[in-house]
Amino acid sequence: MRIRTLDRKRGLDLRGWFTDEEGAWYAALAAAAGPGWIVEVGCWKGRSASFLAPVLRGGPRRLWCVDHWLGSTDEHGPAYRETLAREPVRDIFRANMAALEIPFRMIEAASVDAARQFPEGSCALVFLDASHDRAAVESDLDAWLPKLAPGGILAGHDYRPGYPGVVSAVDSLARAAGIALHRGPGSTWSLPIPRNE
Repeated sequence: MRIRTLDRKRGLDLRGWFTDEEGAWYAALAAAAGPGWIVEVGCWKGRSASFLAPVLRGGPRRLWCVDHWLGSTDEHGPAYRETLAREPVRDIFRANMAALEIPFRMIEAASVDAARQFPEGSCALVFLDASHDRAAVESDLDAWLPKLAPGGILAGHDYRPGYPGVVSAVDSLARAAGIALHRGPGSTWSLPIPRNE
């Protein structure tokens, strides 16, 4: 289901797929996160990141936003590429973030390539919402899990039957790493990384 949020008066086009309930959950995760970076992988127009504005605005934390704005490798790839040919999605994202006064840094790269720029244990929260096919999700999980500090959180969107690649990849990692999977509202999920004893 696509959520419509178009506010021309404020110059915002936050149309996307993230519900208000999911956004409140995401903001609460970010607010409770320990020291370290907050990273969002798969930003599109910034709808999910917009929920972090009250948490990040005026504070010491910064958000890293990772996207290449080239589309995806899953079944939505053709539709994304069609939209990208029609709309300046990356520019809309930047304008939305500026209008919301969210402090952020942008890495315009594929998820796995961007992960290489972060030291191990440097992230407090990594939120994944990029390509939804199993191979892509597994690559994202493998790339970002080592970047989380003990007590950090690996989380994401679209854990639901319509995206079996997300479900199977997340379930497989949770089992292999012995981490309890937590479900949030809608199709959100999180894997809290155990603290060192």
